Amino acid sequence: MYSIRLVLLQLAFGMTIMAAEPPHKAIGTLYAGFRNPPPSQSLSPYWFWNGKITADETRRQLRAMAEQGVRSATVMNWAGLEPACLSEAWWREVGSALDAARDLGISLNFSDDFLWPSGQAWDYASLHREPSRVLQLHPGFRMRRLTAKQLPAGAPHTFDRLPEVIVAARLLPSCDIDESSLQLLDVSRTLVWMPPAGDWRLFVYTAVEATERGVRTDLLNPAAVRAFLDIVYDQYAKRFPQHLGSTIRFFVSDHEGAYGAPLPYTPALWDTFRRPTIIHGCSAVGGDMPVLAAGQAVAHNRHRPASSAGVPRLDRRRRNIRPGQFGGRVREFGGH
Repeated sequence: MYSIRLVLLQLAFGMTIMAAEPPHKAIGTLYAGFRNPPPSQSLSPYWFWNGKITADETRRQLRAMAEQGVRSATVMNWAGLEPACLSEAWWREVGSALDAARDLGISLNFSDDFLWPSGQAWDYASLHREPSRVLQLHPGFRMRRLTAKQLPAGAPHTFDRLPEVIVAARLLPSCDIDESSLQLLDVSRTLVWMPPAGDWRLFVYTAVEATERGVRTDLLNPAAVRAFLDIVYDQYAKRFPQHLGSTIRFFVSDHEGAYGAPLPYTPALWDTFRRPTIIHGCSAVGGDMPVLAAGQAVAHNRHRPASSAGVPRLDRRRRNIRPGQFGGRVREFGGH
């Protein structure tokens, strides 16, 4: 991947020069650009910190990069790293690396977490039962998902947890849901609801901890994202203000992976959707699970696919909260 990126950058550099020079010099200029690209277009490798980090070894490796024309690198905190990521000893090694990179004219950038996905401030080294520093400080920021349960109407039901939403729906003979019948019921631990005539079902949605995808922190919660920024980014600002925007040009936020598991949930979900409305699937036909949507209730049946009205809303919330907060904080520091 890096080779392809280098070729594209050098082609762009070469074409810019060619446009300003006579044709008979263009090929030579292009060739010279490939042989000796300017520092702004040098290779920028990922530099995996996956062993014992010492100031002497860090400087040696940075000097070796500089001798090969590398003027930018990104530290990836990886398995085997010593000292532990975000520990005081680790911050000292980061400071030594930044000073060495500055002296050699190298831009040294950083991934913002240990391994991935980002946003957790992973703390595996301490063997704490909760591996996320964010959740060690703020257990309430734990990511959750909605379970969906379909129950018969007319009988009393008792729930171990207070549901988020309970919807009543009448089934048609085709096993599709009669959209005009959808009703939001009052939420309580005990439900007794007598339906009108017809075949009625209850759809019960309850928030539970999500553990399926490796992401533990609710990254759709702005407060949880701010907690992560405080733990990681603000430490860079406090400890290395002289390097931000110069030696450190950017941070890498390795993707958070799929957001939990269906159905995604965050406390502000209902505000985001303005009102809690549901797309339903008829489990008697294909075992379809309900998914969240906004604006109106739409039947999910065997004759037409589920509306994806809710997906853009959730995706916009994800993109606006996490990258927006990250980018804003980095720009405050003078980076990109």
